Amino acid sequence: MRNSARRKQDVWFVSRAKDDSGIEPTYEYGRVHKYRMSVSPDSGSVDSFSVGLIPKYERYIVSYKHDIDVTEGMFVYVDRTPEIDTEGFLVKDENDLPTVFPDYIVDTIGRTQKGVVVKINIKKANGDNEDDNIQTI
Repeated sequence: MRNSARRKQDVWFVSRAKDDSGIEPTYEYGRVHKYRMSVSPDSGSVDSFSVGLIPKYERYIVSYKHDIDVTEGMFVYVDRTPEIDTEGFLVKDENDLPTVFPDYIVDTIGRTQKGVVVKINIKKANGDNEDDNIQTI
């Protein structure tokens, strides 16, 4: 049975590419994609814990649209709302970083070959400062 519409929430995905051609690396951010999806409240499932497997992701997102444009390493806004300009890109500060940092990063994506279910495992992005892992992805 599919999840009802009231369990879905807005989720934003943003791609990021690193450019090492200059003296210091710069980042190019793609267009923001907004979807309505079901987001888990916890990490993993009970059956994973019962056999001793601990998932390396904090939460997961389930979608019943197989044609969504999501790849590993993308930024994900679940609990925060990104600032988006009129052209659909992130608003950046004077350091060329997003004014609102994402709260999650796509870890892995599980798709069925014939079905339409997509499970996106996401891990927490650790904060807003320059020394954090969000800067080195």
